[in-house]
Amino acid sequence: MENIPPRTYEVQAGHLLGLQPLQGWVDWADEAIIAGYDSQSLRILAGLQPPFDDQEINRLSNKAFIELNIVPLKRENCIPYYIAPILHQNSEGRLTQNEALLKLKDLCLATNYKKPFMDFYLLYFAASDLETSEVQWYWKGANRENIAKIIDDYF
Repeated sequence: MENIPPRTYEVQAGHLLGLQPLQGWVDWADEAIIAGYDSQSLRILAGLQPPFDDQEINRLSNKAFIELNIVPLKRENCIPYYIAPILHQNSEGRLTQNEALLKLKDLCLATNYKKPFMDFYLLYFAASDLETSEVQWYWKGANRENIAKIIDDYF
């Protein structure tokens, strides 16, 4: 892969899926500058403050990609770039199981409940129900004693 700023495709994938808040682009630009990348649009993007204008963020991020010679992701290819960092952060302990499941459940919603992501949705609600109840109807065989292991194994 070409030399690009850290988290470039992760942030872009989240944005393409409608799951990345606009602040994520500003944070990305800050991280890129700290990592030694530089362009006029990247500097402007890094200096933005809320409230954010979606069109301005899109214009600046697209222009920064051109200035930095970054090939943008296509929406149909972005999902692995969204999922992999979540699972990696969970395995490193930087995201709790619940935080990771929430993001992955939202992916299922963003993709209109596509079959490959339904298990994230079902596991999220099974775990959620088991926090307050002894019974859940989302994942066969899951209970309070084994839900964390089921999720870990699935991840």
